[in-house]
Amino acid sequence: MSNHEESNPERESPLPDAIRAINARLDAIERQQRKDEEDERRHNLSQLRVNKTIAIFTGLLFVTSVVSDIFLLVQSNIGKDSAEAAKSAAKTASDTLMLQNRPWVKIKHRIIAPLTFAAGAATMRLMDTLENVGPTVAINVFSWEDAIPVDRDNSFTTAIRRQREWCDANRHTNLTVIPAVGQFSGYTLFPHDPFELVSNVGSNKETIDRAIKDSGTGKVRFVIAGCVCYKASFEPTKTPAHQTRFIYELGTVENENVIVPDMLPKGIFSGLRLIMTDGLTVD
Repeated sequence: MSNHEESNPERESPLPDAIRAINARLDAIERQQRKDEEDERRHNLSQLRVNKTIAIFTGLLFVTSVVSDIFLLVQSNIGKDSAEAAKSAAKTASDTLMLQNRPWVKIKHRIIAPLTFAAGAATMRLMDTLENVGPTVAINVFSWEDAIPVDRDNSFTTAIRRQREWCDANRHTNLTVIPAVGQFSGYTLFPHDPFELVSNVGSNKETIDRAIKDSGTGKVRFVIAGCVCYKASFEPTKTPAHQTRFIYELGTVENENVIVPDMLPKGIFSGLRLIMTDGLTVD
């Protein structure tokens, strides 16, 4: 048996070489795995840095966009405010220029025929002096006034209502388009050139009878209410008319005291004066 084994020594020698080859192969595989793992780790770290960089860049872009939007919004508001301020300043300058250069018409009254009651009606004649105290021409000038009984509570409610109705109805009247033939088209007032106009005012019998009944005294008191309309020569056609509104009481002044008498509706009342109230307005 031993002789047989000694006679074949070559058969045992290949085994250690095979093992060494296998071990070497395994070592190579392990080294390759470690290298691959290291490469993968490095790649992951690099990718993480790239992702962080992208995230930071994206965040910066977002912040920049927000800041830009805020800046644009602020600039827009500033521009809007500046435009509004410029518009307001231009309007203020235009209004100031208008006030400085537009006509201003005032009116004064003088009784030239006393208040007279006849056949139950009342009549009185006034001389109106209209004067343009502004620097430019006033056109389409026309006026209205009337004698109106005071209300039973001694207020001017009825007179103010009638004044408002007439003034409002003629605020937008464009006399320049009314045919001249047979139509009243207003007149022109040059600066500081007074114009006189005779006006007949009064109340009919029906109005006076109603006022006497409401008073409960058989007497009546009067106010003179009226309005002057006009335009500036340089204003557009559709511009509303300027107006001077006024209300006077008919009364007397004795020893610096104003006396507004209750009058029996008959005869002639001389010595009456036009006493200004708070009803004067200009626009």
